[in-house]
Amino acid sequence: MIYARVISISMMLFLLCFYIFSDTYIAFLLLSVMVLLFGVSFMLYLFIKSKIDIDFKNDNHSMYKMQGGELHLTMRNKSLLPVIRMKCYVQIHNILVDEYYYHELLVSTTGKSENVIPIQIKSDYVGNLKISLEKFTLYDLSGVFAFTKQLDKRSNLIVLPNKYPISLFENRHYIESSDRFTIAETKGIDSQEIIGLKEYESTDNIKHIHWKLSSKLDELVVKEIGEPLASSYCIIIETNVEIDYPSKIDAVIESVYSLSNALLEKGYVHCIGWFDQRYHYFVLHEIYAMDILNHYLNELLSMQFNVTQQSSLDAYSQENQIASNVFYFTSATPDKNNVIHNRIKMVTFQCVISDEEKIDNHNNVVNRFTPQTMKKDLGRISY
Repeated sequence: MIYARVISISMMLFLLCFYIFSDTYIAFLLLSVMVLLFGVSFMLYLFIKSKIDIDFKNDNHSMYKMQGGELHLTMRNKSLLPVIRMKCYVQIHNILVDEYYYHELLVSTTGKSENVIPIQIKSDYVGNLKISLEKFTLYDLSGVFAFTKQLDKRSNLIVLPNKYPISLFENRHYIESSDRFTIAETKGIDSQEIIGLKEYESTDNIKHIHWKLSSKLDELVVKEIGEPLASSYCIIIETNVEIDYPSKIDAVIESVYSLSNALLEKGYVHCIGWFDQRYHYFVLHEIYAMDILNHYLNELLSMQFNVTQQSSLDAYSQENQIASNVFYFTSATPDKNNVIHNRIKMVTFQCVISDEEKIDNHNNVVNRFTPQTMKKDLGRISY
């Protein structure tokens, strides 16, 4: 565009100088024709600007990261005159990792026509891509004049997470009796938890008698049952974090998606929750089938991460009922003083950016993984 303007303006200056210094009718005629052409071009393309309509044509609404996808713009020229040069400005916002990408497309078309313009899109991270066409700039035949029209055309594209296999192993919890018998009890998928053993009393439920241990001790022993639990399994995503590395958020989402799939393969109904930093409330969805997980995927890929006073773990601790097993994912250093730590059985996963951070893990309290090694680090999860 700059080249065309330089040529046109240089020609105009040349004809003006030629007319001033020669003072001939030929020079005046050439200068008049040039001015007339510029004026006609300006008026025509000012009119054409209102006759152009651009919109998105998106047949595919999802793609996988690193594989790329294609988006289409439909351009309709309702005038009889051709469009020689036009620039379209497309903005792409990945809501999940809060990154912006920009495309500038140079297009042309004939009069009374409709063209489909492909846009190649490739994303390094999962997320919900909000795509907007903000404006286009139309250039006249000379390239001197530019006409900009503001638009508000929007579309979206989902960058789907890849799932990787995770093997789940449930730890057994041992309870020692007064006679030093050790009994292994496992937290099951039901809605209650065994928290200990005691001698039988007349007010106890007969169904809670531990018959095997009672036969060994020659006295009735009953299981102490804790409070009912809302769900046996829950995955919590921490949103009260800073996006220092988008790859960490990307790895957290893919790991959550893979873990949820692994729980479903075992037949475990579970919940996925996070604190919505945009609207300030705690989101908790029950997942009982793969279709349900995919149904909430758009919402999962649109969550906002931001450092505030409310964390997802704090918000979850205020729920009426807490799950017996919580898988907590974060990209920041977990708060060890959180009140929920002492109330439930929780497995914490922290995404770090380097292997050095992963090695520096005191007492293995937190399961650390990196975006590069998450498949290996989280391939086997004990809880």
